[in-house]
Amino acid sequence: MDYKEGQDLHMRIEDMAANYIKALQTVQHEGPYLLGGWSMGGVVAFEMAQQLQAQGQRVTLLALFDCYPWGFRYKVYCFVQRIKLHLSNLLRLGPKEKLTYIRQKVRILKSRIWDTAYKSYISIGSPLPLLDIVMEANGQALRKYVPQVYPGRVTLFRANEWTLGTYPDPQLGWGELAGGGVAVHEVPGDHMMVNEPHVRILAEQLKACLDKAQEGSIGKGEHLGQLPLRRAG
Repeated sequence: MDYKEGQDLHMRIEDMAANYIKALQTVQHEGPYLLGGWSMGGVVAFEMAQQLQAQGQRVTLLALFDCYPWGFRYKVYCFVQRIKLHLSNLLRLGPKEKLTYIRQKVRILKSRIWDTAYKSYISIGSPLPLLDIVMEANGQALRKYVPQVYPGRVTLFRANEWTLGTYPDPQLGWGELAGGGVAVHEVPGDHMMVNEPHVRILAEQLKACLDKAQEGSIGKGEHLGQLPLRRAG
């Protein structure tokens, strides 16, 4: 979230999307629009596409980078798959590596516990670092957001190192929300695929999709296909 001290925080995804659309339309008043977002930004981009469609605007590309609808994260089968993944990882490690792995997961768990503590700090008015305040506001907005079916097509760039091991659905939950279907592109790396070295491959795949969108060749039911994966060198 783009936030400066003294500004009001947006506590709803819908408000964030409307704010970004307002800024976007100061530069480009009419569509067609090309939208994209990574992680939580993908959820905001999804809502932007919804609102633009409601305005009668055309969105020719909605690119989501390794993100999923919030509720999808908590489906029971995803939890089971995550446990299986951790057990599989531990079986492949030696005694010292097992201990390191467990310590890493404990640190992550502790950070999530602290996450839940943010609400109590905010409720009593205790000062928090600006980044923590923004993260808590973002988390609340995600938890409250109920995405509706989008009539258009979603182009999903999915990290291939951990996503399917954690979330078995290759469409990461977007299939139920994309009326025009989901085109899935795998990108090497984990959730931080937007960084070097994998971002170069992501850029190649995104450019191909942008070119098709700008040519007006993306339509409902058309499959973009998947570019072959290459190792970043």
